[in-house]
Amino acid sequence: LTSYNFLISFLKHETQHYIDYENYELSNCELEYRAKLVELHYYKSPNFLIGLIHNGDFSDENNGHPYASAVITQRLAEKLRITEHQLLEIAKKKELWQNNESKIRELAKSLFEEDTLRLLDNK
Repeated sequence: LTSYNFLISFLKHETQHYIDYENYELSNCELEYRAKLVELHYYKSPNFLIGLIHNGDFSDENNGHPYASAVITQRLAEKLRITEHQLLEIAKKKELWQNNESKIRELAKSLFEEDTLRLLDNK
């Protein structure tokens, strides 16, 4: 119950779902997008980002987890002005990750805040 992964991947992720359920009417993809951005912001290792990149799949918008992962990967790459392949290389190489970790984590926070503003504007 005190592990790093549990605190982020379960508590923070599921708490974000709860907050979103209470305040907005969102699709499964939108719920996962927001919760995964929260996770990405808090994780300090590249493993979560690598998982997002590998699991991302635009083929079925109703399949929230892979679709949200693909959207996050695409948007991060766009914000960094790199390809998704280059983003994967950053996540896989220790030195590149160390040089870009804080920027990626802050971009996750920024994407989350942008999405929150979108939701508030539509309320």
